[in-house]
Amino acid sequence: MYSNRFLHTGRLKWHVGSYPAQLRRPPARSSRLHTRAASAEAKVSPHETEQRLNRILLEGKGFLAEIKSPLEHMQRSGLLDVQGENILKRVQAAERADFSATAVLAFVGDSGVGKSKLLTAVLSEPNILPTSGLHACTSFPIEIRQIEGGKKGYRVETEFLQQSELESEMRAVIHDVGGADSNVSLNKPSTTDAQKVALAKIEALFPGISNFADIPQRVDELYKSHQDLESGTYNLETNSRVEVVEYMRSLVPFTAREEEEETTLWPLVKVVKLYLDSEALKTGAILVDLPGLRDSNAARTAVTRQYMTQANEIVVVTRLTRAVTDETTGELSREGYIKRLKHDGRRHLTIVCTCSDHFEPSDAAEDFKDDKEFRKKYHSLNNEIEARYLSLDSERPKHQNIVKEEILVLETSLQNLCIEARDKYAVESISKTYSKLLSEDTSIRCFVTSSKHYLGHFSPRKRLGIMNIDQTQIPMLRDYCASAPLEQKSALAAQFVQSIWDIQALARLFASNDSTGMSETGRQKAKTEMNKAFMALSDSLNNESLVFATNIQNQVQLFLDSLSPVIIKGEKDCLQLHETLVKENRFQAVKSAYLHHGESSTGKLKNLNEQFISPLGTEVDTLWEAFITKTEDHLKAWNLQVLQLLEEFEVAWQSCIDINFESSLKGRAASIKLLEEFLAPRIERAQAVATKFCSQLIEDQRPVRRLFLLPDHLTDLLRPGYEKAIAEGKGLAQLTLTPRFSAK
Repeated sequence: MYSNRFLHTGRLKWHVGSYPAQLRRPPARSSRLHTRAASAEAKVSPHETEQRLNRILLEGKGFLAEIKSPLEHMQRSGLLDVQGENILKRVQAAERADFSATAVLAFVGDSGVGKSKLLTAVLSEPNILPTSGLHACTSFPIEIRQIEGGKKGYRVETEFLQQSELESEMRAVIHDVGGADSNVSLNKPSTTDAQKVALAKIEALFPGISNFADIPQRVDELYKSHQDLESGTYNLETNSRVEVVEYMRSLVPFTAREEEEETTLWPLVKVVKLYLDSEALKTGAILVDLPGLRDSNAARTAVTRQYMTQANEIVVVTRLTRAVTDETTGELSREGYIKRLKHDGRRHLTIVCTCSDHFEPSDAAEDFKDDKEFRKKYHSLNNEIEARYLSLDSERPKHQNIVKEEILVLETSLQNLCIEARDKYAVESISKTYSKLLSEDTSIRCFVTSSKHYLGHFSPRKRLGIMNIDQTQIPMLRDYCASAPLEQKSALAAQFVQSIWDIQALARLFASNDSTGMSETGRQKAKTEMNKAFMALSDSLNNESLVFATNIQNQVQLFLDSLSPVIIKGEKDCLQLHETLVKENRFQAVKSAYLHHGESSTGKLKNLNEQFISPLGTEVDTLWEAFITKTEDHLKAWNLQVLQLLEEFEVAWQSCIDINFESSLKGRAASIKLLEEFLAPRIERAQAVATKFCSQLIEDQRPVRRLFLLPDHLTDLLRPGYEKAIAEGKGLAQLTLTPRFSAK
């Protein structure tokens, strides 16, 4: 079938007409260093986008197969030269393209705001995650992924704490329950939330224990008697949804009966990974239900912070009634989320407001009374409803049903009016609040959801008056989650299409002969000149990159050198603060905060880590801003130099075409078109590489920023001081901090 594409010279003659329409390159333009504007397309669902991307991959690989077959035939016949071998290698590399990508969406928020119920609605899996109306259920991260291979069942992977991690936590738990007396009876009534949680953990792990002194031995026995704890994991794979629900419920604190005499392992869970089939996950989205950052177990906290670090999107979940107040933002600040988001360099944030079904029309009348248009429509509908109710008693029984139907229609209209106003004003208010809290250029995406009303549509006993499915915004949130990986997949698709454009241009150049109007001598001369121009461009880019890298390295070293005096000052501040804390508080209270790695709910000991590192963080922040400013200056200079080199290169290859053309106008036009199609993609790609490099470098600096400015690293540096203070008792020299920063 390929015989008609071979010339007597043995070269491939490629017909553009057989090039897949979706991958066909637009005609080359004459302007220098042009950029291509993306065409606006109608909004499509994540599923449709995924199908389009898969179609591009399928058709692209089919196109590559058509090129590869004759090239391989020529290779077997000994007719393929070096240029042809290069094209064949490119084709083989492009055939390995894969659009697989994932995106992690971390759901965070205060306890009891309904994160778990929200996720069950998004997944369309009611009760698959533990929920409760009385207390928080998520005490460890739950990662939810699409199950592999198109399966319809479930798989749960549970990772447990190591024995050393539990032993460390038990020291804090014992102190929470007993205070200074490590041998206090377990029958002592618990008064604080911390004591209740601590006691629940002890009773779950060691039922029947009567003295704290027995705990170390019981910990050792516990790990020796449970194979899952020794291996560190437990896996459950089943087709039974009920079995998964029951297992997940067994991992929730406080669900065991008081008279339970068997050991329950929920305090030992570090992270749970749940695999199931859901439309929200099929594109590669990974949803993570996160607990708070303040946990008596450092290992669990580290896992939570790691998810925060790796997340592509942070989704803050809050009750609608609290979203527009300082209540939620204050809690997020206390939990460490706001500082993390600010210093993590994120420029977009998603807010999901839950429990919107609690918003009544009377609430809207009060909240939006300043909106004249809303107020007018509201009172008009409300007056009509009241008039209908007043007329009911005077109507005949048969006509009463008609009036009741009219009332239902009017009440639905009123509800819809209030929902529209609520969504509009809530989004505006939330955007202002969080933009001010983070930074003015932070993009805020907001959803106002009702998991209860959404799940109510699938209940056997569907009640009247619930929102329609779209008004619950759960489908919108599901699409948002499913869309998260598509940005990465689209970028991979763009690279794939670009590689096909390059291969097509190479194949046409390889297949062309005297039809271009250029003689073989002219062709070789042009090739030599172009190779020379390419080498000159490559050398110049390498030199500029070396200068840029040296400048950045010098800036990093300057930043690190500037840290030393700040760190020394920070150590002194920490020692002074420690002395003050011991004087103003009982040492046992200070010790409790130390045992909890700097976390406490007691007065001046709240957010102890923040108190220790705040002076240090402020000064480091100033140094960091100067470092970033200088780095961005170097980036801009490098980018301008690269673009100038590319312009010079474009002039060189256009000159090469002009000099080496034959006199034939037809041949000249054919040669110009051929070489333009061959070289233009390279110019555009070089531009894209330069631009992407600039943005990528800033992106790569985020972990460096996190290292110096966030509590994670500094808190780790504080722990040796905590442990020393606990071991030696109170005094000025108990808190010895030796933080040292190094560049790797």
